[in-house]
Amino acid sequence: MKTAAVLLCLCIGLVVVIAEIISMISRMIVYLEHLQLQLNMLSLGRLAPSTITPRNLQKLLLEIEDHIQPPLKLTGDPNRNLWNFYQYLTCTTILENDKILVVVPVPLLDSREEFEVFQVHNLPLPSIGTSNLGLPMTATYEIESKAVAINKQRTKFVLLEQDEFEACSEPLIGFCAVRSPLYPMYASKFCIMALFKNDSKAIKQQCQTKVQLNTALPRAEYLSDGMWVVSTATPITFSVLCHGKSVSSLVAQPPMSVLTLGMTCIGSSDSISLTPYYQQENVFAVNESYLSWLTDYALSNISLWKPVNQLLPKLDPVKLPKQLGDLQEINMGPLISRLQGLQTITKEKSRWPIWVYVLIALTAAAIVAGIVLYVRSKLLGGKALLTGPITRFWESKQETLKPTVLQVVDQATGATDADRATASAPEGVTLMDNSRVKFYPSLGQ
Repeated sequence: MKTAAVLLCLCIGLVVVIAEIISMISRMIVYLEHLQLQLNMLSLGRLAPSTITPRNLQKLLLEIEDHIQPPLKLTGDPNRNLWNFYQYLTCTTILENDKILVVVPVPLLDSREEFEVFQVHNLPLPSIGTSNLGLPMTATYEIESKAVAINKQRTKFVLLEQDEFEACSEPLIGFCAVRSPLYPMYASKFCIMALFKNDSKAIKQQCQTKVQLNTALPRAEYLSDGMWVVSTATPITFSVLCHGKSVSSLVAQPPMSVLTLGMTCIGSSDSISLTPYYQQENVFAVNESYLSWLTDYALSNISLWKPVNQLLPKLDPVKLPKQLGDLQEINMGPLISRLQGLQTITKEKSRWPIWVYVLIALTAAAIVAGIVLYVRSKLLGGKALLTGPITRFWESKQETLKPTVLQVVDQATGATDADRATASAPEGVTLMDNSRVKFYPSLGQ
């Protein structure tokens, strides 16, 4: 017995150890999968919820917000727009001493300034006519930058580099890092600012014109929303094709014209063609699998009581077995088997109308009243039953009464000791005014 007990204890301990090993392996697999996902996101240089949880990121941003001073501020509210930080935050991964260091630069905004970004289109402008050399010539302004950022107060501007312009042109972010210096507009000596203000005197003084020979024309640059600027020395007729059909035609006049094409329309000519543009906003409803699952298993569709309702469709009152009253819970199967043999308590419908029952009740009450009066008359030994106001009524009306079945109290019809009989007074009998004969209804014997 001791050997069996020892073996049993060893087996139980071995099972417990194996279960713990399996649990540890499962947790290790989960950790490795999570680590793989983190490494994948770090290799892309993007910050993701798998790299840092939303709670930790929010805590980090709130801590940064507490340490910065105005006019610096975060690019958004960590309590409301946390997802926006995941969209544009980047990260750099550093491996050092068996550790993974993740560096996340958090941009800060200067709330004192807000700028608008403008792109400069500098097309060569052909001369009208022919030069003395008989060669076509074009002229362009020598400008300082291809893009400029100007504040809303129109007091400062920044000449943007190409990388700064690309970063500041992102419409979804709304901010960018600018390292170029700020210039005041009132003391500007730049040609680009003279052109922006359209100041003819400043343009002559500050802008240098560059003339080129044998420039290839026509030239065209896309502005926005199907709008093109075309530089040409001769008129150009464009055939506008929309959905493969010719709709209309547009003419570009020299030296420069601005043409607008409709969406999906192409401007075609022998020397140049203007490509179409597509811009459309659609709203797509994303059908999640769990939403259909919730619909299929809605509370209104749950039929836990369907077996009982099928057994008792009308929910008629039944007499439950005594065994069910002592149970706090029971499986549905035994409950159904118990309810199958129950007898339904049915309510019998009334066979007669209500007025019949009322009539029966009144008749029974009259019979009971008659029996009570009869028994009382027997107990009183035939004495007068009418007293008080009823007796006085009979006395006052005795002259007009014609008794038919009356009992004469003071007149003896037989022997004194004989039983009283019922007699009818003759119609010719007259009663004296001073006679006080009392009449009583005869109850008979």
